[in-house]
Amino acid sequence: MKRKNDEFKFIGLDGFSEIESITPEPIEKSELKKPAKAKKKKADSHKALGEKLKASKKIPQPAHLEGGATEHVVYKKRVVIAVAASVTAAMLSIVTMASALDSQEEKQPQNALAPAVIKPATPDEPVTFEKAAEPETKGVSALYIDGELIGVVEDGEELKTALDGILSDAKEGYDDATTTEFANKVEVKPYKGDKSAESVDDLMEYSKYMYSIKLSTDWIYEEEIPYETEITEDDSQPEGYEEITQEGQNGTKQTTLRLTFVNGDQTDAVVTDEKEISKPVKEKKIVGTAKSSENGGSGSGESTGSFMWPVPHTHSITSYMEWRWGRMHNGIDIAGGGDYGQPFVAADGGTVVWAGDDGGGYGNYVMIDHGNGYMTVYGHACELACSTGDYVSQGQVIGYIGSTGNSTGPHLHFEVRLDGEYQDPLNYVS
Repeated sequence: MKRKNDEFKFIGLDGFSEIESITPEPIEKSELKKPAKAKKKKADSHKALGEKLKASKKIPQPAHLEGGATEHVVYKKRVVIAVAASVTAAMLSIVTMASALDSQEEKQPQNALAPAVIKPATPDEPVTFEKAAEPETKGVSALYIDGELIGVVEDGEELKTALDGILSDAKEGYDDATTTEFANKVEVKPYKGDKSAESVDDLMEYSKYMYSIKLSTDWIYEEEIPYETEITEDDSQPEGYEEITQEGQNGTKQTTLRLTFVNGDQTDAVVTDEKEISKPVKEKKIVGTAKSSENGGSGSGESTGSFMWPVPHTHSITSYMEWRWGRMHNGIDIAGGGDYGQPFVAADGGTVVWAGDDGGGYGNYVMIDHGNGYMTVYGHACELACSTGDYVSQGQVIGYIGSTGNSTGPHLHFEVRLDGEYQDPLNYVS
């Protein structure tokens, strides 16, 4: 069991006084032998005392002492003794001092530590004191928790062994890196008072309500390292055009946390180690930068036979092609935050067969005929960048995201139709 360093302070002829100094599951105390029925009332009393002590204190924090035992110095005073002092007076003084020392010895606390050792000193040097050795507890000893006398036992070493067992049991199921200690100041000291001794089992049974156990253990887990995107601009492609030439891949790293718990409640978590397991792979993307004409009607009208994602600034989908509000939602809704006024583009080249608001639920919308049985629809725009009859190219800006028609917020409603039949857009774009 860990003990904190003791310090001693010289206080004059009256003697010396000792200066005393982070889901895991809640920690269970070791099961000990229950006290006899005759002592049940005493155990209940101690339990109540323990609850009172715990309620009156905050979770203890580890104490940190600076330095070792403090060396205190007593300086001799020169005393001029009257020449006329008689031998009888000197002897009387010696007898009186001896009596006073005997009296001080009787007043000394019976459970105090042995006095410090005084180093010899010359007349011109100060007297110094050394810390006495830690006393043994093989005989009658007392248990103190946060300075309070809890109980007395015949064998202090047996009591210390029982306390060590409590800390050992608290680590059961954890690895070797786990440590336990009492969060309170738990001490076993020699005792010579008049309090009756009791069994170690009984004392451990009711004292378990008076101390807390601090457990520290490592938690190791893995997490992703996000990949970066490398963008190459291509002025031969219109704005909104995107082509991924290398897929990105997240990396992984291993992190070690030192978690601390007091009676099962986490009180601290500190990162003690991080190491990379796999490196992330960059995504490489080509984006078009060629400007479209102001009215958007300068495209070729030629279809490429494939569709591209229609919203350059986000790939976030807020609603899929599925039953919604009692009817079928025949497309997907695209929005990622800050969408109002963002451009959307033609998924493929073709002819604009409608651009405007016909009073239906789409609000301002664009419909493009791609000439191969496919048509695409773009709804709820705040503004359109093309007109009915225009020819547009794949990736050309044809409008700006809004919330017109039957809409609860800015987004693009996107549909794909084949020979008049609604198709799931996610089978064509991603």
